[in-house]
Amino acid sequence: TTMIKRNPCRVKKVQYTANGVETIEVRGYAQERKTIDGEEQVFVMEGGDTGIGYWYPKDEVRLIHGGWRNKTTEPSKKSYWTRAK
Repeated sequence: TTMIKRNPCRVKKVQYTANGVETIEVRGYAQERKTIDGEEQVFVMEGGDTGIGYWYPKDEVRLIHGGWRNKTTEPSKKSYWTRAK
């Protein structure tokens, strides 16, 4: 699966280092949004080739361009189909 490099963003992430706990900002690409338990969450694919994504609370994700590039509110049938299987 190819990562969609749209909606570049930064997300605050807690990292455990030798010095203890540090909060770093990682670059990523916001892929989709949904509301989980009444809280808006954003799925962020982390930059790089790992292709690992996580759900983050919306207020922890800062979109670099100040908004979502794609205006569609629901996934296209094609992407929905590939995910639904």
